[in-house]
Amino acid sequence: MDQKKSKLSLEEKRKLPMFFIIARPRSGTTLLRTLFDRHSNVVIPLESPFILRFYWKYHKVKVWDEEKILEFFKDITNKEEDKYLNLNISAWKVNYDQLKKDLLALAHQTTYAELCRVVNASYQSFFPKEKLTLVGDKNPVYSPRSQYLLKLFPDAKFLHMTRDYRDYLQSMLRAGFVKKITPIIIHRWVKSLKLNLDLQEKHPEKFHFFKYEDLVREPEKTFKSICTFLNIPYEDQIFDFHEYKNKFLEFYREEDMELYHSKLFRPISSKNVGDWKQNLTHEQLEVAELMAGKSGEKIGYSRSLKKISLKTRLKVQPVRLYLFATKLVGDILRAFPHKKGLRQFIERGPVLGKKYWDKVKEES
Repeated sequence: MDQKKSKLSLEEKRKLPMFFIIARPRSGTTLLRTLFDRHSNVVIPLESPFILRFYWKYHKVKVWDEEKILEFFKDITNKEEDKYLNLNISAWKVNYDQLKKDLLALAHQTTYAELCRVVNASYQSFFPKEKLTLVGDKNPVYSPRSQYLLKLFPDAKFLHMTRDYRDYLQSMLRAGFVKKITPIIIHRWVKSLKLNLDLQEKHPEKFHFFKYEDLVREPEKTFKSICTFLNIPYEDQIFDFHEYKNKFLEFYREEDMELYHSKLFRPISSKNVGDWKQNLTHEQLEVAELMAGKSGEKIGYSRSLKKISLKTRLKVQPVRLYLFATKLVGDILRAFPHKKGLRQFIERGPVLGKKYWDKVKEES
């Protein structure tokens, strides 16, 4: 990275315009982040959702003295806590001494949002950079919580990307996310879509909606429209990102490359669009169409089934009740002061749901 050209002053870091990539996991977010990382004017860190991870603890803090800033710095750089969930920035390439110095320099004259912006702007990319004019954030866990980001960053812009709910489902199942509970996976796709379309309707100047299929089928056209929305120049060289594999390995271990999708070191391809047709079972497809078909049609995805069996409808109903109950309890817990128990409850939810879903499948 050209440190001389890309180095920012603290004042520049705290004022950089911010944008968020909002999409469900396995929906092309890592590809999109990599395209932005290759852009010479953009800094966008690896996935690490510390902003919302510590939102309930810090967003109401009014006085950021040195003690509070050091507490925040310790939280976001703790290498032991929640390591497997990447909830902090301990895996990033950052000059941590300089970051601590920058954060402390803001004592008594800053906000939680500003501190988060400075943290993201301190990320060191292995791609060459010119003058940085935009800072981004990509974390799929943000997708059902964009309203909090909007409150925290009222001037930010949001790139809302969605993927066909059936391809999303088969990819999530293959990756083993949320314990392979089909109804919960689909429920989260629908929840995210509805929330962000509603926010777009209220704030059309802040949200840009597009599909993953558009990005891989017409990458130049789609990325040009994104650049226009973000008010940054379009750069052709972003599509040579896959040639930087060796540069990646200078910064990270080979196992990190696997973690952050080794296939990203290949040119963009649309060959995986429609994979669900070969990979989903009829029951999985029924669940997908039952829960997401109507929402999918509204944004241009055609349904693949006209009828859903009564057996599948009855199986899914208890899961829907469970989802309603966990949302209700989660909303109540968020009304209380920040506690680790909230995070543990949210993480435990899918495990409990899996026990029910496995039992239903065994009895089928």
